[in-house]
Amino acid sequence: MLFAVHCVDAKGVDAIRTRHLAPHKDYLVGQKHILVVGGALTDGADQPVGSLYIVNVADREAAETFSKNDPFTSAGVFGTVTITAMRKSHWNPGSAWLLKLCCAPAGPAARPSPRRRDRPPRRRRWSRRSPRCAGPAASRRPAGRRRSAARAAACCRSR
Repeated sequence: MLFAVHCVDAKGVDAIRTRHLAPHKDYLVGQKHILVVGGALTDGADQPVGSLYIVNVADREAAETFSKNDPFTSAGVFGTVTITAMRKSHWNPGSAWLLKLCCAPAGPAARPSPRRRDRPPRRRRWSRRSPRCAGPAASRRPAGRRRSAARAAACCRSR
């Protein structure tokens, strides 16, 4: 079941947040088997004001355990933590590749590869050989030109 864990920072915890950032990141790496998506909430100027996590766990108690074991929670970084069950209604994993583009650091490493491997391959619209007739005349036809069903049947009978 999916749960949204919404954490809002307490006032004046910047120094505590900085001190506990490395253990917090290590904790999240260790929880990647249940963490669907998560990250810091900012005020628009890259100043963190909280965190939001979507976790896939069995029940609410497991979501509460995830929150309680976070080093930020035990250090007092979060003033309030709200855990809400959610249903997946609009799920578009195909748009997740945009996160790689907009959230990657600037520079040559941020450019997408020319061939995107996270998208399904394009479907071929036509082939050089017609599925109706695989005879020698089919391979001499110009690409994209179709043969009528009667001509294809006549071609196949002539072999």
